[in-house]
Amino acid sequence: MIEITEESCNAELDALALSEAATALRYRTVRFELQNNNVTATLDTSDGVAGDATRITDCVKAIIDSSGALYELVSRRRMLGTVNYLPLVEIKATVLGERLLRCLRTDIDRITDLYPIEEFNPYFKLFRQLTMPGAVGRTGLDSIESWSGSVVCDYAHRQRQLVDEELEDFIKHLGAVVEAIRKEGRSKCFKWGIKAFEKPAKENYDSLVSMIRANLAACHHLLVLRIDLGYAQHYCDPALSGEQAIKYEEVRQHRVKLIRFLKRRLPKGAYRGYALKLEFGLDKTYHYHVLVLLNGDVVREGATISKLIGEYWKQYITEGKGGAYNCNAATYKDSGIGSVKYDDAEKRVILETVVAAYLTKPDYYIRMTKTDGHRAFWTSHPPEIRAKRRGRKRSKVEALPRAQPRPRPLTHH
Repeated sequence: MIEITEESCNAELDALALSEAATALRYRTVRFELQNNNVTATLDTSDGVAGDATRITDCVKAIIDSSGALYELVSRRRMLGTVNYLPLVEIKATVLGERLLRCLRTDIDRITDLYPIEEFNPYFKLFRQLTMPGAVGRTGLDSIESWSGSVVCDYAHRQRQLVDEELEDFIKHLGAVVEAIRKEGRSKCFKWGIKAFEKPAKENYDSLVSMIRANLAACHHLLVLRIDLGYAQHYCDPALSGEQAIKYEEVRQHRVKLIRFLKRRLPKGAYRGYALKLEFGLDKTYHYHVLVLLNGDVVREGATISKLIGEYWKQYITEGKGGAYNCNAATYKDSGIGSVKYDDAEKRVILETVVAAYLTKPDYYIRMTKTDGHRAFWTSHPPEIRAKRRGRKRSKVEALPRAQPRPRPLTHH
């Protein structure tokens, strides 16, 4: 067990907040399928519109933060040791360059025909502007004569069939696309828009971390539950389920019933707090990410209690339309859930910088469906009265709020 001190814990929190933990733990993408009148959770490995949109968003973010050339033209003759092989050159790409090529081969219309996500996702909008026909004049590419968004996408799809002159033209256009993304993504106007969009997520994160710390200060031992709650794909599609399809108002009513259950039906003395995040996935529509805090000295078996909550959601709250994924029954490389004690610095760091960051990450698409002014994130109030300290003297955990990490925003649907 690692001993918590003000200096060591603050340093560890800050270091992890700036490292890969800040990208948040990518919990497995889950979809709920209706099979024999029973809703079951399945790991989603399909290449749906959500995956395409996320891949494009993450790629644009990475390009904005990158530097240097992503592509170079190399001699195929020198690489293969033959003088007769045609074409004579080929494009060599970095890992990020390969990611961009894959994005350029994506069927963008497949995404935008279903959802107007350009209006809500600035990173996707920037990429879309660059790949639309006639994009010159809107993205700083005026200096490249005859360039249009459709040309670079066409080249990307036909890359293996291109001859030398086309490859030389293609790499010029690729470089222009990369520089245009960097220029626009680093502009004051774009940064201002991103900052304004991410502000609520930062406020939600601060609120959640404060609630977690207050409960640990009062309880010293928490049992942390993570559950994903959603709806069977059948009931997400009105074309399949008709009048039985899940509606936004139903989703809001289900949240109220879930909170009432958490407060009143769990073992006596166990309940400490909760956090709920409503998100809208392009493939699975409405779903909730749930964090429940229980008194670890009163109850154990987090996976069992999570399963009970999930079953109640499925059978009684959603009346058979809902599904649940029990994160406590899964295995993660860096786990910040389950039993979390006051003096377990390592697990507390993961709980704050990974689990809490994932739960509060910005959702680009919930605004497409929810009513203006409606919230999409809820937490319980932190305990008002701190418990009296007993036993040995504890370290200065009260100083931790001054070192709250600020995780980078994510998309993951």
